[in-house]
Amino acid sequence: MLFIIVAALGSADWVQWLRAKPGWRRWALPIVTGGWALLSVTLAGASEGMRDYWTRGVGAARLAADLRSDPQMCGLALYNVRFQLLPGRERLVGPVPLYALEPADPLAELILPPLLQATRPAFNRILARPAAAGDLPADYSRQSCARVGIAEACIYARSGSCDASAAAAFVINDVLVRMGH
Repeated sequence: MLFIIVAALGSADWVQWLRAKPGWRRWALPIVTGGWALLSVTLAGASEGMRDYWTRGVGAARLAADLRSDPQMCGLALYNVRFQLLPGRERLVGPVPLYALEPADPLAELILPPLLQATRPAFNRILARPAAAGDLPADYSRQSCARVGIAEACIYARSGSCDASAAAAFVINDVLVRMGH
């Protein structure tokens, strides 16, 4: 934010300096505006890394919008997907229960795939990496995928209702506390 303010002040000074010269008076503002436009276009296309940096979070926001607008969702489990990479509980699921099955959780660290099977009645949507698809129950089907952090994550869905008591120990806030966040 401070850089933008300093750049704006510098640009205004540059325009005034150019307008003080008789031959440059008409061209002062177009030169400064064109310079900023050229610099912006150059930076926008400078590298893959810059584009990745500027678009970070777009995939997570898209998945969150898909989940939040799903009227059939009665529970969501994050399966080995870091909650910190997502736009937040409210934007992700709203009033629907959110569970986290993380290897860093002391209650889940060595038993993640069997734990997923045991807690599955609590949620009918899972957000997981495609590499973890083999761990998911057979009745979950892949819905949509997007980049979250440095890798892709996908929504997996099953039909039916949810029984929140099946995963009461894995509510997101309890898991984050156990993990020291």
